[in-house]
Amino acid sequence: MASEFRVTPTEWSPRGEAVAMNSKGKPFDVWQGIVGETCTARLQHRGQHRSTGFFVSAEEPSPHRVTPPCDKYVACGGCPHMHLSGEGQWEARSALVRAALDEHDLHDVPLGERVDCPDGAVDYRHVIKLQAGTSDRGHLRVGAWGRRSNRVVPIPGCMVAAPVLRDLMTSLAHHVIDLNIRPFDPVRGDGVLRTAVCRASRTTGEVVITLVVGRRIRELKDLAERISGDLAGW
Repeated sequence: MASEFRVTPTEWSPRGEAVAMNSKGKPFDVWQGIVGETCTARLQHRGQHRSTGFFVSAEEPSPHRVTPPCDKYVACGGCPHMHLSGEGQWEARSALVRAALDEHDLHDVPLGERVDCPDGAVDYRHVIKLQAGTSDRGHLRVGAWGRRSNRVVPIPGCMVAAPVLRDLMTSLAHHVIDLNIRPFDPVRGDGVLRTAVCRASRTTGEVVITLVVGRRIRELKDLAERISGDLAGW
C-alpha cells in the first residue's frame, strides 16, 4: 500500500496542520503542509475517519514556505505555523477565525486589520505551560508536550519565549530534577508535579509561577525557595 501521496490541502486544522481530502473524501492532516500548495505527503497514521501525515516535498513550494528556525519544531509542535512566513501565518490564522465565525452563521462579522507583534518573531510569549514527565529511560523531564503524543520534550532554548521565561525553564527543570520531584501519574495515583504555568509581565518583568500538583510534599517549598532565589539573581 502506498505510503506517499500527492495532495493539495484546502483548509487549516485548529492544530495547525494543512488539511487535504484523500481518495475516499476523508480528511488527511499534513504536518508542515500549506493550504493551496501541491506536495508529496507521507502517511503516518490511517484512521477510520481521519488520517495524519507529514510534508515531504513540493515541486513548486508556496511563496510562504520558510525553513523553521527551531530544531525542536517537529518534536514539540508548539509553533505549528513556524514553516510559514509572517504573511503566511497571518493568512492561516485569519482563515481559522473566518471558518469559526462562519460555522456559527456569523458571516457578516469582519476580521480586523493585521497587527504585528511588537517583539517580532522571537521572545514574544510571556506565558508558557510546562509539563512534567520522564524520558524512555525514566529520567525526569520538564518541557512541552510532544506533537500528537504524551512525551515531554525539553525546550530550554525556546526562541519564542521571553528571555526571563527561558531562564526560568532552565531553573525549574534543574531544581525539579535535583529534588527528585516526580511527575504525577493519575493512573497509579503517585508522583507530585503535573504542570507549571509561568507568566512574565512584559512591562515590569515580574514573574509568577503556578505549580499544579497531585499532592503536597516538603520538597515543593524547597523548589519555590530555590526558584525565588534564582529570580532574585536576575
